Amino acid sequence: MRKGIWQEFDGYNEIADEIELSRKTGRRRSFDRLLADSYIGRLHPGKLGLKVVDIFEETATTKTLRLSSEDQPLPPFIAGQYIALFLEINGVRTSRPYSISSQPKQTGYYDLTVRRVENGRVSNHLLDGVHVGDTLEASGPQGNFYHNPCTTPNTWSVLPAEAE
Repeated sequence: MRKGIWQEFDGYNEIADEIELSRKTGRRRSFDRLLADSYIGRLHPGKLGLKVVDIFEETATTKTLRLSSEDQPLPPFIAGQYIALFLEINGVRTSRPYSISSQPKQTGYYDLTVRRVENGRVSNHLLDGVHVGDTLEASGPQGNFYHNPCTTPNTWSVLPAEAE
């Protein structure tokens, strides 16, 4: 068999030996990639199936839906983020974003507080047509509208001149 031209370069044999050694003893990068993909998928899932486990009537026009996942842990969220609900109402597929109203530190459920909107297609459906035990399709937590003390200037630390 004829040698390839690259095999005639200075240092080729040393590099070939290094490659062979790393194949025998080195870490498998495909395994590392699998772990990273799994972690990223948990934090940013494509879609979630969320079961309505409780409904709280807050006022005459407002209810809180408590949603939990039966098959996977819920992704963490930051106060101020939302999830999008994907619904089919009277044969029309639609989605709406709803802010998560539960505390970010608990990870067993998401609470969504929904207020009735006059002639609102989705709010009225959620308040009147969704019951405990129903499953809703949702996105993972999204949105950048939240307070980050590392990047937001602390305006409370500066006292007005008259307060000193």
